[in-house]
Amino acid sequence: SGDSEWGALNPPGFAYLGVGKSEPADETKQPRGFVNNYAQTNEVEDRASTFEYIMVRPEELCERAASDPLLAKKVRLLWQRVKRTEGADKLGVTAPCVKPTKPTKPTKKPKKKLKLTL
Repeated sequence: SGDSEWGALNPPGFAYLGVGKSEPADETKQPRGFVNNYAQTNEVEDRASTFEYIMVRPEELCERAASDPLLAKKVRLLWQRVKRTEGADKLGVTAPCVKPTKPTKPTKKPKKKLKLTL
């Protein structure tokens, strides 16, 4: 796993299935810590599927996250990462369970006075 912070949010003992090795999807059983069965394929698809739910199915995501603490932590981590990128506040869409944040103002560094010695 290339993202240890993300991997730590998976259920204990979980291993991604791998591309082409997914088990038949049982849509009646929602996997704990994942937005859908496909998210169990690999770490990249897990993050991508979670982001998809934030953007396209936010109400469903929040409903699931309310009863799934692992999924809630993944949603918070992913949104923290998104909001750190420039322009993330301009997306205009977020899951209601993700607290909106005000854009941060750039901090101004004090100007250093240069001394010229001759």
